[in-house]
Parts: sequence; C-alpha cells; structure tokens
Amino acid sequence: MPHLVALGSYIASRHDARVAIFDRDYERRISGHGEESLLSGSWDVIGLSCYTSFDYAAVMAMAELIRSRCRGVCLAVGGYHPSACPEDFCGPESPFDHVVVGEGEIPLSRIVEGVQNGRSLDARVLGPEALTSIDELPPLKWELLERYSALFTDGCQLNLNLSRGCPFPCAFCMEPGKRSLRWRAYSPARAVEEMQRLLAAFPRARGVLRITDAVFGLDPGWRHDVLERLKGRPLPVNKTWAVTRSDLLDDSDISHFDGAGFAVGFGIESGDADMLRVMRKTSDPAKFLERFAAQAQMAEVCGLPWGVNLIAGHPGETPESLSRSAEWMRTLVASLRRPTGFLCVDPYRYYPGSAVHRDRLEYEGRFGTRILVPDWWRRDNPTVDSMRVDASRTLNFDQRERLRRSLFAPVLEDLLRRFAYNGPEKRYFEGALLEEVQFARESLS
Repeated sequence: MPHLVALGSYIASRHDARVAIFDRDYERRISGHGEESLLSGSWDVIGLSCYTSFDYAAVMAMAELIRSRCRGVCLAVGGYHPSACPEDFCGPESPFDHVVVGEGEIPLSRIVEGVQNGRSLDARVLGPEALTSIDELPPLKWELLERYSALFTDGCQLNLNLSRGCPFPCAFCMEPGKRSLRWRAYSPARAVEEMQRLLAAFPRARGVLRITDAVFGLDPGWRHDVLERLKGRPLPVNKTWAVTRSDLLDDSDISHFDGAGFAVGFGIESGDADMLRVMRKTSDPAKFLERFAAQAQMAEVCGLPWGVNLIAGHPGETPESLSRSAEWMRTLVASLRRPTGFLCVDPYRYYPGSAVHRDRLEYEGRFGTRILVPDWWRRDNPTVDSMRVDASRTLNFDQRERLRRSLFAPVLEDLLRRFAYNGPEKRYFEGALLEEVQFARESLS
C-alpha cells in the first residue's frame, strides 16, 4: 500500500491530525473483522482508495456502510477509477463528499484543512493537482502499517514507488486517467534511502521488493545512478523487481541491473509490428522488438531473471496478428540456449481512462471492435466482463480465448522446460511461468 502510506505521511507531516491506514483484507486476517476497526473509531475525514475499476463495487458498498454508521464524517474517494470516471461518484445519491482526480496529497490536504477550520470545500471534484517534485514528499512513515507488520514475513512481496508519471501513450493503459503524465522521481540518493527504510521497517520480509513505478528509470542518468549506488550497498532482500521498456535501455543496463540485484519486467505487449502501432506502444516496432531480443541474450549471459508481458486481443487484433505475435515469441525463446525469463500472456481488458475508452468509437469504426460490457465495473462478474471484447471483425471474444491458449501454450511449455535461472527467488519467477502453463493446459483440455 505505498500510495496510502505516501498520503498518510503527507497529511501527518502537515497537519495536527491522527492518521491511520486500514485494509479490509488485512483486518480480516489479524482480527477476523473486515471493517469494524475502522467503523468503531472516531474520524473526521475518511478517504477510500478505489485503486482500479475492479474495486468499484466494494468501495461503493463500503462508502454506504460508512455513511450509515459515521454520519458526520467527511468522505472522499481517489484512485485510478475516480480519476478516469469522477462522474461515477458524483450522483445525487452518492455517499461521497469529494472525489479526487489524480495525485491525492494536495487535494486531501485541502480537505483536512477545511474540516479542521470548520469550512467545508465547495468543490465536489478536486484535482488534478500533481506535485512538481516528489522529493517534496516527507519520508514515508511505514509505522502507519505497524498493525499489519506480523503479516509481512519471509517470502512476502513488499511494494514501493520511486517515481510517478509515464509519458508514453499506450492505448490500453489506465495511467493517462491520472492526468499527470510527466515523469518525476525521487533523487537517486532519496530513492535508495526509501528502499532501505522500507526493508528496515519490515526486516522479516526478505522475499521480493517490487518497484511499482509505471516505468522504472525513464531517465538514463537517474537509472544508472540508482543502480550504481545499489551495487555498493546491497539491499537486504532476495530480489528487486522493476518494470521498464526495452527501448529505454542501453547495452550496459542489463549487467547493471544484475549487479544491483534486480530482475526486470518488460511490457512488450505484442510480437506483431502492426499491433504495436495500433497499441501506440512504439513508432518503430522493428527496433523495439530487436532491442528486447538482444537484451534477452544479454540476460542469459549474466543470469538476470526477466519477464515479458504480452496482450492478446487488443482492439484491432486479428487471428493473423495474434499468430504473428506468438511466432515472434516462439522464435525468440528458441534462440535462447538457457533462457532466464518467463512469459505472461494476458487477455485484453477494457479499462476506463485508457485511450481505447476515450476513442472507443474510432476503434469500433476502424476495426469493428465491440466492447460487450462497457460498464463492467458495475456488474456482478467484473473480472470476466472486463475481458468481454470482440477485438475486430474477424476475432471475437471466444476466438481470442481459444487462440490465446492454443498459440502460446507450446511457447510456454518450451520456456518452462528450458527455464535456466537458478538464483535467488527462483520459485517466484518460475512460479509465474508455471501458472501460465497450467492455465493453458487446463483450458485446452
């Protein structure tokens, strides 16, 4: 919950306020009750995180419960979905007083200040009000998660943000819904310090530290500085995981990542040049794919674990483009003697705030795309309904699912059979690949 810790730390540093963080799932694990700890307290302001659209129904139900039990509280909501669709929280029956669009620190601070001064804010929707520099943030107060510290044991994954924003216009991504696209990072020294402080706060969690930035190390000078600092001051964790882009890295980066104890994820999204353009992933697909192929070879030499994510059935996809994507991945895997990476093949999901959501009519007219459940977050089965998309006139949802499994199952099987990474957290990375293989096997049978 690094975003909640950042918000709580900001409010605690600027206001004379008692700040607490509650997680319903964690509450059930430590006490058997999901929301009673929150509802039994006396609060002036409660902010709910609707982190993604999958959280919408649960957040609305929780807000109604809070409103019925804590009638005088000022209730706010923020996250990716409120940023993309603030109107979903602004109707006359909405339990929310305020909806925060984009980054939450400044708007939430204004809400708290208004409540403390007895002057409620007139605006229902606040933001976007992005921080100019995230070095303005106070040190993260991990003691805000003290009540859950017993859950952070050996083998668990800890999450941390070192930067905000992503300037790349990928059509499938919710990130543009936050409105703050400019990449901003902690200074290299501050980034390393925050990593060390998190791991010191939860010393029993020595599994994987996951850097949850939308794009890690956009600036090459920043990236090299951070990795160089970590070479000399190794972190007390088995592996650090970060996601970046193949076209950002130079020839020295793979060895630098390895020397700093990292594993690296790459959002390749498709092995087909036409689809990479439709996805707005890159303007030079050939170079983009060639760069990653070379990096996979370099990773094999030094033993760096890596992961690749592909999307199957993005609007505009056809059976032919999906076949070409699978063939590109098959060729790449076959070219590696001792592959150290894993592959995830995700079905396309329709996300509010994405370019596909914004330009839906364009995709319908150009490709024959059909979003079968356009308001899936309001339905009973959002996990499946978000995927119910006919990508094009020649690839409907059912065909997409059959091809996703049949085309990629042999590639996954080959990669698992020859997976050669033997370093720290091998089970973590091999497990991700095994899960994909098992899903394909069960679906095909």
